[in-house]
Amino acid sequence: MTVASLRGRPTLLWFVTTWCTSCAAGTKVMAQEIGRIAASGARVVELENNGDLGQAGPSMGQFARSLAGSAVENPAWILGEASSSLTRTYNPAGYLDIYYVIDTAGDVTYVSSAPASTMGQLLAALGVR
Repeated sequence: MTVASLRGRPTLLWFVTTWCTSCAAGTKVMAQEIGRIAASGARVVELENNGDLGQAGPSMGQFARSLAGSAVENPAWILGEASSSLTRTYNPAGYLDIYYVIDTAGDVTYVSSAPASTMGQLLAALGVR
């Protein structure tokens, strides 16, 4: 999948580390909201920062399933691992938890972190009512 392929739907592009407590909290909260996000036509792409930013952590699949259970099976929630190039491009400072809201044209319209703390703003930026 490429970032260019995300055009056409509002998308949350979220970079996490699987050993990060705010990432874990955000994944739990995302499990509660994914139904609303999907119903609005938006999607979530949650990616492990390349190499988990040099620290040992569980795989992205283990991390997400242990925190969100079957909610990660929602087709609007895509899990993966970011390449080193993608991580450098979108997370050059090496933040543990950072996200971008991308509109239907492929433009970044909102940037923040810690979805567990910013879910209201995040949902508004995605156009979720």
